[in-house]
Amino acid sequence: MTKLTANFYLEELIASNTATRAGIDNTPSPEAYACISLILAPGLQRVRDHLQAPILVSSGYRSPELNIRVGSGPSSQHVEGLAADFTSPGYGTPLTICRSLIAHRELIQYDQLIY
Repeated sequence: MTKLTANFYLEELIASNTATRAGIDNTPSPEAYACISLILAPGLQRVRDHLQAPILVSSGYRSPELNIRVGSGPSSQHVEGLAADFTSPGYGTPLTICRSLIAHRELIQYDQLIY
């Protein structure tokens, strides 16, 4: 396992059941790996630290082929290693999480928040 932050590992940020079932290689490019390790994982760690609850990542990095397979658009930041879909059941509902992240945007420093 490749530990990127106190609570996040590369493997959880690139895992995909769809890729596994379809035989799609979801290994990030060197550029995407840099984004995952230097931007995405630290950003998720700030979110986790703020929420003080575990985060369950359902979708992180997606190779271009995987991104097409799941029906996402070509401009998805998942392809660049800059986006993750997650929940935090220990904190609350997705709406509650979004409201908290909006209220603390400067502290957490994120680009987009999609509910």
